[in-house]
Amino acid sequence: MNPDTIMTADATPPDTTATDTTGTPTTSPDTIAVGSTPAAVLTSSAPIIVNQDGSFGENWRNALPEDIRGEECWDVVTDFGNMAKQFVNQRKAIGKDKVVLPGANATPEEKAAFYDSIGRPQTPADYKVDVPEEMAEFYTPEVVAEQAKLAHEIGATNEQFAAYMQKSMERDAQLLQQQVDAQKQAVQSAEDSLRKEFGAAYDQRIHVANRLVSEALPNEESQMAFIEKFGSDPDFIRFASVVGSRLVESKALVAELSTDTPGEAQKKIDSLMATPGYMDVNDKIMSASQRQALTDQMLDLKRMATTNPTRRVQVGLG
Repeated sequence: MNPDTIMTADATPPDTTATDTTGTPTTSPDTIAVGSTPAAVLTSSAPIIVNQDGSFGENWRNALPEDIRGEECWDVVTDFGNMAKQFVNQRKAIGKDKVVLPGANATPEEKAAFYDSIGRPQTPADYKVDVPEEMAEFYTPEVVAEQAKLAHEIGATNEQFAAYMQKSMERDAQLLQQQVDAQKQAVQSAEDSLRKEFGAAYDQRIHVANRLVSEALPNEESQMAFIEKFGSDPDFIRFASVVGSRLVESKALVAELSTDTPGEAQKKIDSLMATPGYMDVNDKIMSASQRQALTDQMLDLKRMATTNPTRRVQVGLG
């Protein structure tokens, strides 16, 4: 057709339909059939979803379905390539083992399935833990079994159970050591106090107290239990010493009492000094030789009252 030809209303429009090699009519790519509605028409007003560099265009979410447009997962999508990688990774994860956390209303069976999936031993007897020799007295097989039963009920793994038991044994070992240290300190304090009070008579008075307990408790087992309870109590040791001394004096208890305590020695000194004729130096009542004899006796008692024993022995009955 001549390009200068003007078509009239009655003119027949030129046939722009072509045929392919099979004879099927085709439409020119640059031609839109009159009266047809194309599936998509890109115009200059259409939003750009993906830029040439792979980044998303402005307001690209507007192209998403409205019901998923506001999901937070889009916040971590930086560009088209990143979104594609996330999609591939999620597809790969489908079918792998997954752990579903039991909810607040989960059944015992659901909880058990979860516990098993994270590595809980099959039975309480399958839990394993090493008990140090020094703690075996306290962490007996029965105690460990009871703890393992509880661990299984709450779904603990063997690693969690072993870590808990290890921490528990360390804590108990520290408490036991603190008790031992406190007991040693109590024994030392009792010994220091009694040595100061008994002076040179310390060893004999401890012996008397021991003899009293031995007579009252002839069974060795009962003696050891008694010693464990009262052996570092200075008040009881003092009481046993006094009672034992009185029994020795009355011949009711066999033990040697040749040394006085400082208190007893001081009482004897006071009694000797009150002897008539000593302080007033009356030769008619007391001769010089008698006075000297009393003086020598008081000096011996004075030394006894002020002398502390140097030999260390353990405080305690037994």
